Amino acid sequence: MSVSPSRRAPRERVRDLAPYAIAAMFAVLGAALALGRFPLPGGDSFGYASWARNVVIAALVAGLAGAPTLRWPPSPVGTALLVYLAAAALSVAANHGSWADVRGLAVGVGMFLVAERLAAFPSGSRLLVDWLGAVTVAIVLRELVNDPFLVLVRESARTTLVTDHPNTLGYALALLAPIFLAAARSGPARGRAALYAIAAVFGVVVTFSRAAWLAVAVSAIALAVARDESRGRFESRLGAAALGILLAIAVAIAVGQVSLGRGEADHQRLRIIEASLTLFREHWLVGLGFGTKNLEQLFPGRYIELFGESLFLFHSHNFYVDALAGTGLVGAAAAAWLVARLAGLAVRATRAPAAVPAEAVACVATIGTFLGIALVDMPFYHARLTILFAVALALLEHRVEESEGTTATARPIARPRRDPVT
Repeated sequence: MSVSPSRRAPRERVRDLAPYAIAAMFAVLGAALALGRFPLPGGDSFGYASWARNVVIAALVAGLAGAPTLRWPPSPVGTALLVYLAAAALSVAANHGSWADVRGLAVGVGMFLVAERLAAFPSGSRLLVDWLGAVTVAIVLRELVNDPFLVLVRESARTTLVTDHPNTLGYALALLAPIFLAAARSGPARGRAALYAIAAVFGVVVTFSRAAWLAVAVSAIALAVARDESRGRFESRLGAAALGILLAIAVAIAVGQVSLGRGEADHQRLRIIEASLTLFREHWLVGLGFGTKNLEQLFPGRYIELFGESLFLFHSHNFYVDALAGTGLVGAAAAAWLVARLAGLAVRATRAPAAVPAEAVACVATIGTFLGIALVDMPFYHARLTILFAVALALLEHRVEESEGTTATARPIARPRRDPVT
């Protein structure tokens, strides 16, 4: 005997509406990312990290319940992220350490999977670009309201930023800038994308993060000279090249000027890496445990032992070195696989038959920005940066698959079938 329509329809309706509920939660997450905490009536609030965890849990439950658009197919980058997460968890379990940063990484990996499924909705990719753009504009507006004198672009003003550490904020916006610049050049909503791009570039400039400056400059130059297939020729190649040279010179001068006052900090980064590598040699298999709280147990003492002074920082200031110190050879192998998958995605973007040149360059620039910034910081220890990168990366992978013709668009809500009672 089949199930009666009166009993079956509500279950199907809830299951089919689940993806849209997740999308609504995703929208709230955007506001929480911009504000830090989402205000509630009565003076209460919740943070973006805890809400992102709720989004992942809700999506997981919906997927297990059979919501069609939240069933996760195999993803090359997603698989590599899961393997790296497993290696991080192993390092903490083996050392009986703190799970705080592993939980943050797990949320980031979960957000990648959720965003990848949301991108499969009709117009999902465009909506994700708008989501990232809205977060960017909201962050910049929040900073300008807090300190209107940011428009004067003074290095001293970087200490007034309230969203996050200036370097972390600069890295986050530098990762997103290529996506907006490409959309402003060739996307269907160029006006909005241009606004997002202006906000991202301005946000990067006021952070006075040298790595972020260089990343945005390289991305802008690459996109300026990218071929426009819609016109069948290179657009103003000579003018774009001249503009690129001028931009490169201006950024190089600015970075050199800012670097004059940061010589000691740069020298300290080399010491941090050296101290981390000595710890790796003593804990070479699974490391000290993923996360700052685990490195904090041994890193300060080792730094004092080597250099005779203390340091408040408890990570290697370098993703690749930190993978060795925190997770050992096991984690380093997982990190290498992740890097290889990211590089592979960048190559696929340039070779996809239906790829838009500007979007292909944006994919390469975003991944290159992440891998470059990983030389000077540990992105997966910053929750906001991890979430934004995860969403951006899911968007890029989905677009590459669309260009290759290897992905399917998620089906819209289906009406419940009304089988006759037998």
